[in-house]
Amino acid sequence: MTNSSVSWFTLNNSQNLTNKNFGALPKINVSGDNANPSNGIFNATTVDAGSRVKLNGSAIYAHSGQNFTGSMYYISDNSNSISSSNIATAASTNYTEHVFIAPSPSSLTAYSVTMWVNDTYGSNGSITQTINVRAATSAVSAGGGGGGGGGAASDYSLTIIEYDNQLTIAQGESRSTIVKVKNSGVQSLEDVALTVGGIPSSWYAVTVRNSTLSTEDLNAGEAVTFDVSWDIPSNAEAKTHVVTWKATDKDSKALVEKSLELKISKVWTNTTVGDLNVTIYQLKLRMANLTLLVSKLDRRGVDVTSLNADLKALNLSIQSSIQKYNAGEYSDSELLAIQAGLKADSIEKEINEELGQRGAVFRALKAVAIGGNLGSILAIFIVSGFAGFIIWFKFFKVIRISHIKEEPSKFTEGSRIEGVVKSISETSKGKVFLVSDGTGKLHVRYPYYTTVVQGDMIRCTGLVKTYKDVPYMEASDLHKVTIKH
Repeated sequence: MTNSSVSWFTLNNSQNLTNKNFGALPKINVSGDNANPSNGIFNATTVDAGSRVKLNGSAIYAHSGQNFTGSMYYISDNSNSISSSNIATAASTNYTEHVFIAPSPSSLTAYSVTMWVNDTYGSNGSITQTINVRAATSAVSAGGGGGGGGGAASDYSLTIIEYDNQLTIAQGESRSTIVKVKNSGVQSLEDVALTVGGIPSSWYAVTVRNSTLSTEDLNAGEAVTFDVSWDIPSNAEAKTHVVTWKATDKDSKALVEKSLELKISKVWTNTTVGDLNVTIYQLKLRMANLTLLVSKLDRRGVDVTSLNADLKALNLSIQSSIQKYNAGEYSDSELLAIQAGLKADSIEKEINEELGQRGAVFRALKAVAIGGNLGSILAIFIVSGFAGFIIWFKFFKVIRISHIKEEPSKFTEGSRIEGVVKSISETSKGKVFLVSDGTGKLHVRYPYYTTVVQGDMIRCTGLVKTYKDVPYMEASDLHKVTIKH
């Protein structure tokens, strides 16, 4: 088979092909790295945007095994965003003297890159390999510096090859995880270190596995395993932190970052369970009183179809929270309680819009009901006698501590509060309790004997006084409250 000037030939059934010479286009076999053909035309499988990727391999004629001697090497991909042509050869068969520049996608993108080889007669061959290109925001820093130093961006590169992208740790918990970092460039890196950005550094410590060191030198292709020891404070806020794994070398020639969703889960104690108990209790009161107000609006001719649907959804959320609470699934109960609180806020907003131009007595009733109490029905019967209503409001309604702190002078004749005991102090005039109801905290002085301990939920009745402009209660009655939802 040769490259002949004969371009066509008619073949009949009886003809002998022995002495016929016709044109053909020999196939060219294109291979990857001579030392390791399985690597394809380039060793990298994942690179950063803008990196210089080196080609390495050979091309020979399939029919004769002879080296390809032309100069028409070129590469492309199916979207033409990676391309290069007229690739020079280091010898008669190898192509190692050229690189192509990786594109800059907006996210990690896989490109199918094809290496083509053509001779002057049109003979051809190709080889295809997939390469992943990271987004431009993840590109590594290029080397630099004086003394002839520095290098291409792909010369200095780090890759995080194993890590957690989601992690849940409880308040006060200590545990360990690992992160593996590889030198994916062609140059050595000194003192490769791992940090976690976005949280206090006191929450974790990083050491190289099987050592007490915090950094490791990495030659090209080498990897290091970091042990990450977590020590979350017991008072850390229970929330999800969006943080960053960050690996870099001493001179910041290479940098790689990966995101981590670190969820700090809440630890439930007698006190926090008591707080949740109060929250559910207050939600039940709000539900009862909002239902009362919607009924009142209905009797006044207001269309309450939407409000009734909202009340149904609120009740469902509260009942779901109660079920989780009674099952000991406090975190789920708390989440449902928060959702219920938001629904209650929305209903209150709708009611406010309806009551904008209503009478003073009815607006006062609305304020009582939204505050939450078990005696709202009583208010309906005595609303015509507003003075009697005020007396009931002060002495029989469970008042929010936040309301007392806003206007302590309103409650100098007496009020009732309910909440969880946060602390107890012994004084010469009796015990002083710091009580929290979820809206605020208030000190309560009680001069008589009681078996109340920290974490109990209590109900107190007494006079509100102030000391240095700070309100507190002189309680005449105080007892523990047991609530069965």
